Amino acid sequence: METKKKKNRAGYAQDYYKKNKENILQKCKTYYDKKREEISSKRAQKYAAMTVEEKRRSQDKQKGTELLRLYNLTLIQHDELLARQGNKCACCGRVFTEDRAGRPCVDHDHKCCSGYKSCGQCVRALLCRQCNLKIGIIEKNPFLLKYLKERKEC
Repeated sequence: METKKKKNRAGYAQDYYKKNKENILQKCKTYYDKKREEISSKRAQKYAAMTVEEKRRSQDKQKGTELLRLYNLTLIQHDELLARQGNKCACCGRVFTEDRAGRPCVDHDHKCCSGYKSCGQCVRALLCRQCNLKIGIIEKNPFLLKYLKERKEC
């Protein structure tokens, strides 16, 4: 009985949100704009009080959430793919590093899933940032690929 009530409540909340989405988002934005400094300060204090291990776990959780949301890929699947590639870019072989510029990018087929999000089935490999950008440019401009094939000396 209890679960049926929760389901009904959740369904009502979803319907309410869909109907009032613009109003809710505007209220959230207004609240955040008023309290921006206070919220930022509290976040900074909380982060400063964390241990190194807590910060690492927080970053891993955030990374896992982002992988799942954007690429339908779990952190475990990502790490397995990374291990299969030997912690290197699948295109150029550059070794990945922990800094922002050296982290792997998820390459997926944009013909299957256009935009930034992926269904997870079209994930091809992990690439370095430079290779990912180059492939993205070539995929968007097929004439560039034709040009490069014609001039092999490039």
